[in-house]
Amino acid sequence: MKRQSISMAVVVFMAAALTTSATVAQLHKSLPFARRVNSDPSLDLSLSQQHGPWLIMCASFVGERAEQQARQLALELRRDHNMKTYLYQHTFDYSDSVRGLGWEPYTTASGEKNIRPLRMKAAHPDRFDEIAVLVGDFSSVEDASSKDALQKIKYLKPRSLEIGSHIETSQSLGALREFHRRVNGKNREKGPMRSAFLMPNPMLPADYFQAHTVDKLVLNLNKGIRHSLLDCPGRYSVRVATFRGDLVTDAREINAKQKDYQDKLRFKKPITDSKLAEAGNKAHVLCKELRKMGVEAYEFHDRYESYVCVGSFDWATRKLQNGKDELNPEVAKIIKEFKAQTPNLPNMPMVMVPRTLKALKGKNINFDAQPLPVVVPKMHVSTLGFNR
Repeated sequence: MKRQSISMAVVVFMAAALTTSATVAQLHKSLPFARRVNSDPSLDLSLSQQHGPWLIMCASFVGERAEQQARQLALELRRDHNMKTYLYQHTFDYSDSVRGLGWEPYTTASGEKNIRPLRMKAAHPDRFDEIAVLVGDFSSVEDASSKDALQKIKYLKPRSLEIGSHIETSQSLGALREFHRRVNGKNREKGPMRSAFLMPNPMLPADYFQAHTVDKLVLNLNKGIRHSLLDCPGRYSVRVATFRGDLVTDAREINAKQKDYQDKLRFKKPITDSKLAEAGNKAHVLCKELRKMGVEAYEFHDRYESYVCVGSFDWATRKLQNGKDELNPEVAKIIKEFKAQTPNLPNMPMVMVPRTLKALKGKNINFDAQPLPVVVPKMHVSTLGFNR
């Protein structure tokens, strides 16, 4: 009986303790299998290219205490919510004049009257630094984890962002946002970071997002493929065949189609009910046949198409001293080898017949009429699951 009373007391004590957010955070940190984000106060939180191509902009700070308050928020999100936070500092310079709307008259050095575009200056010319708190590492804007994290952040109410009569804040427009939150009924439940949004990593070069970077979903579609384009060592390859399937964007539907496709391959069942699966199968068959012939072929499967590439190159085109572009001779050779033929037919000079392999005749697996050099898709380090 005494033992039962002690057990009940322990249960009641734990239930009461779990009602506080601080205890919940502490309990979460003590879980034996929880993978914790580093929240060491001495940790360097500076944003870098390795922290994901996409991040969530949580809050920004300006003024004398900007860095201190930004760091407090970043560490709190790491410690209490297990979020990978980083700090990014950007300098805004409004001291120079900018072109405005309209025109203004002026007198030239020779005394001639003329007009020129209106030049304007900021009402309060200034130069200041703004420090942003960002949450990463997300491989894509369509990543389910980024959407879940964004929704969670909008409702968080960190202690480091509390605003009161005795608390000053360096958060940009923080006091104004808090005022609107209190008077606007529909937003009262949301916290001070309700305006958070997804943004590209500002540390990455501008041309990074022009290249095809692979998110986790597309990575899964190409998992286990022997000659995947993801393994191509060069920066460029030549796309020689494209097979388009259904236009599917829902992650669950794509995963279901991919599982169905793999099951049919495993049990040697016909693949006829999904254009996406059929496209993937054609690319796989063509790549396999090319490899049998000793051709350096690669296959790749995306959300709406599959394609086959040939070759691996460090460059596709380059600018010559005379200003003209030069196509890599090896790339040009592959394009010529696989491009559509133009048979000499009377009264039909413009007819082009796509090439195919002898082993695949009659299977509707043809090469593109015009092969093109493409940038090889690459995995970002965040896709590999690094934790910091």
